Amino acid sequence: MAQPEPTLVFRNAPLAVAAEIMREAARWSLERGEKMWELESLTEAHLAQRCSPHEVFVGELAGESVVTALIQDRDPDIWPDDGTALIVHKLAVRRAHAGRGMANRMLDFAAEHARSRGKQWLRLDTDSSRPKLRAFYESAGFTHVGIKPFLHLHVALYEKRL
Repeated sequence: MAQPEPTLVFRNAPLAVAAEIMREAARWSLERGEKMWELESLTEAHLAQRCSPHEVFVGELAGESVVTALIQDRDPDIWPDDGTALIVHKLAVRRAHAGRGMANRMLDFAAEHARSRGKQWLRLDTDSSRPKLRAFYESAGFTHVGIKPFLHLHVALYEKRL
């Protein structure tokens, strides 16, 4: 008889734990010829400039951190700061757990976290030239609401009403 899979538990986490999962995902993406994030932007020092400790989350299975995301109050470079949303950044899954719904479960957690804070929307953005990632967000219930030029790329904007 198969054992049930351990429960995925979400919690705030040290930035070092989240950064390692993000770097693993970024290295995997680079190996496939797709740049997700600049590796040098995934250091603790660099990430600490972008987020507060209370915005760093991981999902753990049997004590192992397997998925991470930053869930933030604002992103003034991309989204209006209207107080109605939380914004998901740097969603990443350890490769050993890829394809098991961990990213979807993190997005569900982020939505519940946003609801618990009285927010009406969960938002995120991604490089508009990543069709598989965009399709994933759309399959997770996010609606594409526009494209915005940012730095050297165009970002696709997504939101989900809570």
